[in-house]
Amino acid sequence: MVVRRRAKRQTGRGLQIDRQSGETVVVSYFGYREDGTATFYQASGKVTDGKNFVADLLEYQNGRAIGGRSRDGELARNVGKVRLTFNTESSGTITLPGEKQQNVSRYVFDDTRARLRNRFQAVMFESSYGITDTLKGLMNVKVIDDDFSAVFQYDGSKEYCVFSGKLVATGNTFQVTKGNRVCTGDGGSTPTPYSFTDLSVNEAGVLSARGSYGDVLSGVCVRRTKDLVATPSWDQTNRCTAEDLGLSSAPAN
Repeated sequence: MVVRRRAKRQTGRGLQIDRQSGETVVVSYFGYREDGTATFYQASGKVTDGKNFVADLLEYQNGRAIGGRSRDGELARNVGKVRLTFNTESSGTITLPGEKQQNVSRYVFDDTRARLRNRFQAVMFESSYGITDTLKGLMNVKVIDDDFSAVFQYDGSKEYCVFSGKLVATGNTFQVTKGNRVCTGDGGSTPTPYSFTDLSVNEAGVLSARGSYGDVLSGVCVRRTKDLVATPSWDQTNRCTAEDLGLSSAPAN
């Protein structure tokens, strides 16, 4: 993560936060001392209330150097308390010892929206209006700049839903905000507000997202056809290639 207001100034300081699905968090801070030399500090502890973290920020010394002999590091000093409050999985605020509260957000190395521009064999676990249902179909996704649109056609049916909205990067996932859903079976196709959070496609082409009303979307990338709305067929044999997902190909031997 980086301190957001300084992210473009290349100050060379930041945080690495490791949380492995539980409450325990390890925070590593890398930055500089007053004399300009580089240093790192570490803190560990548990998140409370699902979003708050407070722990001692510690500096170590005399550990093993690269290429050096094995030896244990030792505590040099306690710098003070570090306080983190997460407002999303990839952003929040931090208060470092002796500093004011600042915004932080995950630094994104790659723009992964190219992975979204594909066709997916998808399942929607729908909980809208208190009705639980499981819908299978093909979802064709388009992303033009920050405009998101997707057509989800159900297997064995001519009915489909169209989702649209603004795509917003949130760390290594996306949100679709200011969105709508229009479905052919919704009596006159009236748009209803709809959004996605935690939208992502990983390196294997696996799609996942959380929709409005408690809906959950999951799927796999399959080779695109020329049709915007493809004929539904539950067949995962034609999986997307690395090129389809915007990934670098392995070098030839």
